[in-house]
Amino acid sequence: MDESSVLELNADDALAARLSIATGLMTDRRWAEASAKMGDGDLPLEWQLRRNLARNLADLSRHRPEVYRAIMAAPASQRYEVAMGEEGRPTVHHRMPDGRATSLSPGNDPMATLRDMARRIAPSQRQGHTLGLYGMGDGYLLNHLAHSPPKLFRDREQTIHLIEPELAAVMPCLMVHDYSGDCGPIVQKRFVWAVGPDWLDRWENRALADLHLPLPKFGIGLGMASAAVEAGVATVLAKVLELDAGFRRMAEEHYAGVSDTDTAAALTGRGGRRPRALLLTTRFSTVLQHSTRDMADALERLGVEARVIIEPSNHHDLTVPAVRQALAEFRPDVAIQIDHHRAEQGDLFPPNLPFVCWGQDHLPNLLSADAGRAMGRHDFFITDGVDHYCQAWGYPARQCLAMGKLTRVDPTVDAPAQDEDVTFVSNASGDPATLIAAIEAEFSCDPATRRVAIESARRMMAVYESGDCLPHYWAVKSLALQVERELGPPLDATAAHALGARLMHPLNNALYRQQAARWAMNIAARRGMALGLYGEGWTENPQFAPLARGAVAYGEPLADLTRRTRINLQIVPFLGLHQRLLDGLACGGFFLIRKHPVDAAMATLAKFLCDHPDAVGRTTDSVVTALPPGDHAIFAAMVDTARPTVASHADDDPTPLARQWIECGLLDGSGELLPCFNEVCFGDESELAALIARFIDDPAGRDRMASLQHAAVIERFGYERGMRRMLDFVAERLSESNIHA
Repeated sequence: MDESSVLELNADDALAARLSIATGLMTDRRWAEASAKMGDGDLPLEWQLRRNLARNLADLSRHRPEVYRAIMAAPASQRYEVAMGEEGRPTVHHRMPDGRATSLSPGNDPMATLRDMARRIAPSQRQGHTLGLYGMGDGYLLNHLAHSPPKLFRDREQTIHLIEPELAAVMPCLMVHDYSGDCGPIVQKRFVWAVGPDWLDRWENRALADLHLPLPKFGIGLGMASAAVEAGVATVLAKVLELDAGFRRMAEEHYAGVSDTDTAAALTGRGGRRPRALLLTTRFSTVLQHSTRDMADALERLGVEARVIIEPSNHHDLTVPAVRQALAEFRPDVAIQIDHHRAEQGDLFPPNLPFVCWGQDHLPNLLSADAGRAMGRHDFFITDGVDHYCQAWGYPARQCLAMGKLTRVDPTVDAPAQDEDVTFVSNASGDPATLIAAIEAEFSCDPATRRVAIESARRMMAVYESGDCLPHYWAVKSLALQVERELGPPLDATAAHALGARLMHPLNNALYRQQAARWAMNIAARRGMALGLYGEGWTENPQFAPLARGAVAYGEPLADLTRRTRINLQIVPFLGLHQRLLDGLACGGFFLIRKHPVDAAMATLAKFLCDHPDAVGRTTDSVVTALPPGDHAIFAAMVDTARPTVASHADDDPTPLARQWIECGLLDGSGELLPCFNEVCFGDESELAALIARFIDDPAGRDRMASLQHAAVIERFGYERGMRRMLDFVAERLSESNIHA
């Protein structure tokens, strides 16, 4: 016998010894040790089945102990068995009492069956619809669903309910498939397991106790008892609807006895108890959920009992029954939601419960005449653009409160060591060539718009390459209009609006921010400083990839980075007093801010209105009528300067927005956005270089400036102040409604 034969024999002996030990470990139900002993290499089919079983039972014992105990306690059965299917694939056969066997893979071809089922459910998968597997069948679909989840919005996960009444049908699937590990259906919480003869009671209890859990929107019958399962599921769905109807009756009975006077008294602390506020948000928007929690914290500090409704996990939903349960049991005096109106949710909320929508983002669902018409006297809207919503979309002015961005007032923390020189946090990281290609593709079916889009994007790039910029929407739209006139024919209004929006965001947004980031990159290279770019996508942008530092989570991680940085950059193609700057100053950071025309032009216009209290009116014409003739030319020049910085159309009037700046408290008593605001603003690379040279090695100077601006932000833009204004506004309007009723 040669040397290679001896080595082969020794290897076989070692494998046999390991498998013998594994057999003993499985007998003792030491599943994890048994699977480890069998290893990850190739094994004969019999041992592959045993290894799968050991791995699955180990995970079941750790992550789904109830299912594990039920399987272990189930009597042995010969009704289901592992058998070979087409292409040498193992499958599961069901044996009838007369001995006849039926393959649970139609045609005894598991892969063909899987391909057919995957094709059939693909549309629902893409929508993320909750799926019910009514039986395990041959187990292939369950494994496929676990390892090939649909890509849904943000981190949303599809919920899948696995229901199998026959425990005997489970064991062969645990042998055929490896369901273990973080990617398997045992560990993943989005898989709801209901197996065994008592599945209905346990599944019903779970469904009624966790109303945020989405129930099957469609089901697939895979097992021998699928018809019975489907009937059982229907009974549970009916009970959830019955429970929802009960919550609805409770809420209706309560609010039928609540007058506007009662609610106004409660909101202002005169109701003999703490006011109650219900806030709705979603875990699939980082900024919105943090803003909502900041509102709730501020309300609590004001003495309001605040409850936030949010999906408990990525596979949960904000279901109607869950919200109705909160309405019935919590009985709020006001409901609050960012970026959504009551009317979008049907009759979910009682009509006389005040509903406040805070429009933090100007979204299509808000920019609508239907949205304006749907607002009743118990609907309230907070926005920094009251006049625009009232004039363009018919929002009732009486129900609207002018308010800008707010920020969290963090407790005082010890300043960390500043180990970052300069940082810029933004997700506007897209490579311009890639962004332009996406715009071309979007308008590929509209040759006229596509032609204007390509030429407009080319000219926009040329503007930035020359060292100039397009600082606002009107600059971008004017460029596109010029291209449209040259190329002809005129675009229809819908196409023109869509094109302008896409050129502004994300293309111009990225060009504007990256231009200033490039200045900082050049300065850092000359000075030997470290510049870090934080946010998603910078690693995919060749020019900036070496400076990419990855994403930073909103909240304390971002606040910590801000405090650890000597110089933070605020670069936005709109009003500089935006969320990132407010949050950063509130937590103690120091910022240099790119100058934007709207900051100076609108502040000048708003200050003029403050300095001329007799110039009443919300429009330019009405103010001019009230002004002395000697001031007409001065005021007209201010309006002409401010108009393009905020305009969507050539004849837009900036005076109403200036009034809102005043009402939102965007200016301090001296007419500044922030103390020493102009001292930290830069307009080009040389100005940025001078400011960095001034502040980078002057911690005392940075601290003085940051302290002044921190105090102003806390005083004027804290959530507590904003929430108090909101509660008083709603209470005042309700009191007026009661007087005029």
